[in-house]
Amino acid sequence: MVGSRTYIRDLQALSSIVTNTRRNLCGSARLNIAALSQRLFARNVTEEQGVQYSRKVKAKVPRTERIASENAASFGRLERADQEFTIFDKSITRVLDLGYVSGNWSFYSKERMMEIHGLEEDKFNDKCHILGFDLLFGTPPPGVSSMQGNIFSKGCQDLIISHFKEVALRNKFRMLKIEEAQRSYFFKEQKESFIEKKIEELSDVLSGTALTELKNASFSDYKPDLILSDLSSPHLQERGYFNNTNTKPYLRMNSNPALSKVILRDHKLSIDLADASLVLVSQLLRQNGKFVIRLCLGDPEDKEVNVFERRLKNVFGNVTLWKDPDNFQAPKNYHEIYFICTSKLEDSPDKKKVFLDI
Repeated sequence: MVGSRTYIRDLQALSSIVTNTRRNLCGSARLNIAALSQRLFARNVTEEQGVQYSRKVKAKVPRTERIASENAASFGRLERADQEFTIFDKSITRVLDLGYVSGNWSFYSKERMMEIHGLEEDKFNDKCHILGFDLLFGTPPPGVSSMQGNIFSKGCQDLIISHFKEVALRNKFRMLKIEEAQRSYFFKEQKESFIEKKIEELSDVLSGTALTELKNASFSDYKPDLILSDLSSPHLQERGYFNNTNTKPYLRMNSNPALSKVILRDHKLSIDLADASLVLVSQLLRQNGKFVIRLCLGDPEDKEVNVFERRLKNVFGNVTLWKDPDNFQAPKNYHEIYFICTSKLEDSPDKKKVFLDI
C-alpha cells in the first residue's frame, strides 16, 4: 500500500510538472506568435502604403478630366475679365473669336449677348452674330459660325472680312423683305409709278448695279464690335482621331518647326500670332470697338511685350495689361498676359504707322 501511494504521488508530481511546462511553452509560443503577427501586419501595412503611394505617383489624370479642366479654366478667364472690365454690353452685336477651338470663349460670348439683349436661342442670329476662326477643326456652339484657316494668310483674313460683309448684306435683304411684307396691297397700288419702279429695280438687279450699290452702302455696318484672340498652343484633341481633317492639323503643329515654335516657346513667340491678329483688327474692327487678346505665359517686363503694347496704343485709346490672378500654375515671374483694349481710334488706321511708329 505504501509503495502504491508513493507511485501515485510521483505520477501526480510528474503530471503537474508536465502541465506547468506545457503552460510555459504555450505562453511563450503565444507571445512569439503574437509578436510575429504584429511584425507581419506592420510589414504588410507598410508595403500596402508603399504600393498606394507609388500608385498615386504613377497614376495619370484621365484625358476627359484634363480636357474638362482646361475648358473650365479657359471659360473662367474670359468671365473674370468681363466682370472686371465689362467687355460685353449692349453695343456688342457682332463678335470675331480668333482661336475659338474648343469653343469656350464663343460659348461665353453667346450666353452673355443673349442675356444682355434678351434674346432666345432660336432668335440669336436675328440680331447678333459670332464667327469662330482657327487653324484646327472643331464643332462650334449652336448658332455660331466657324471658319478654318491660318491667321498668317492674307487670303484667310480677306475671307473673314468677306464673311462679315455677306452677313451684313443678308441681314439688309432680310430687313427689306420685312418692310415690304408689312406694307399693305392697297398702299402699294396707290403709288403712281409702282409698276415702273419695279421694272427698273428688276433691270438694275439683272445688270448688277443694285447689288453693287447695296454692298457699298453696307460697308459701314458690317464690321464686328468685338474681337477676341486666344491664339496659342492648342487644347487636347477631343474627338475625330480617325479623321484626317481633325488630326492632321495637330500633327502638323507638332512636327513642323515653323508651326510648333509657339508650342515650344510660348512665352516668346506667341507675339507673332498677336501681331497677325493686330493686322486683322486694324482693318476689320469698327471704330470705338473692343479687342481682347491673351498671350501665353510670359514676363510682363519683356521687351517684346512692351513693343506689342505700344503697337496696341497706336490703334486704341485705352489699353490695359491684365494678369490672371487665379493662375497658380505659372512659373515665377511668368503670367498669362491679357490686353484689354477699348475705344479704337480710327476705322482703318495705317498699318505702317501701327507697326513702325513705336
